[in-house]
Amino acid sequence: VKTIPSHFSPVHEATKMDFTTVFGSESDPNYHRFHIGQPLDMDIPVCLNLDRFVERSNAIFGKSGTGKSFLTRLALSGIIKQDVAVNLVFDMHNEYGWQALSENKGETVVKGLKQIFSHKVSVFTLDPKSSRKRGIVDACEIAIPYHQIDIDDLALIKHELNLSEASIESAMILEEALGKYWFSSFLNMGGEDIEEFVATGKGHAGALKALQRKLGRVTRLSYIKPDVSYDSINQIMRCIETEKHVILEFGGQNSLL
Repeated sequence: VKTIPSHFSPVHEATKMDFTTVFGSESDPNYHRFHIGQPLDMDIPVCLNLDRFVERSNAIFGKSGTGKSFLTRLALSGIIKQDVAVNLVFDMHNEYGWQALSENKGETVVKGLKQIFSHKVSVFTLDPKSSRKRGIVDACEIAIPYHQIDIDDLALIKHELNLSEASIESAMILEEALGKYWFSSFLNMGGEDIEEFVATGKGHAGALKALQRKLGRVTRLSYIKPDVSYDSINQIMRCIETEKHVILEFGGQNSLL
C-alpha cells in the first residue's frame, strides 16, 4: 500500500520514456532484456529482465484460453535467444517442441522451439510414434532400464501403484539382498523362489507377491525396458552440460504413472 499514490496526486499519461525507465530496453548493453509484449492500445515495448528472471522460480498463471502456453513459449524463446540459461522442459501436452495449435484467428499452428532454434534445442520423447507424427524426425527416444528404477522412484509413485509402506520396506529388503539388478531379479522370481527367499528370514511372502503384481504395471509402460544399449538420462545431462536446451515430450503418455 505504501507504493500507491495518495489522493489528489498529479497524474500523467505514461510515455515510451517512462516504460523504458521501468522495464528497460532490448538495446541496453548492460542487461539481457527481451521484448515480451506491449500494453493494450499502446505501441510501446515491455521488456523482461532475463538475468533477474532466471535467478528464481517463476510461474505463469491464468484461466483456460488466456495464452499461458503462448507466453511461456515466448519467455523460453527469450532465454534461448539471449543465452542466459539452459532449459529442461517437461512438455506434458506437446506444445513446445515442433509446433502447437495457434490461438490467433487465421492461424492454425505456431512454431515450436525446435523450429525456431534448431541447433540449440534437442527433443527427447517417451512416445516416438507421436513425435514423428507431429513432424519431429530426430527426436531421441527415452528408454529407462529396470536397473535405473530405485526405491525413491517407487516411493514417488506409491499412490499410483497403491503401494503401502510395507511394500516399500519389502522393496528395500530386496534391493539389499539382490543388489543393483534387484528389480529384474525380483520380477523373474516364481512363487517357489519367493518362498525360498522368505525362508532365509527376509520379508513376507504375501507382501512380496503383492509387490510383484503391482510392479507389473510399471513394466507395461512402453518406455520401461529390461535393458537398453544407451543411457537416455546421461544423454539429457550431456545436452544440458553443453548448453543445449532439452524438451521432453510425453506424447500419448498422459497418466500420472
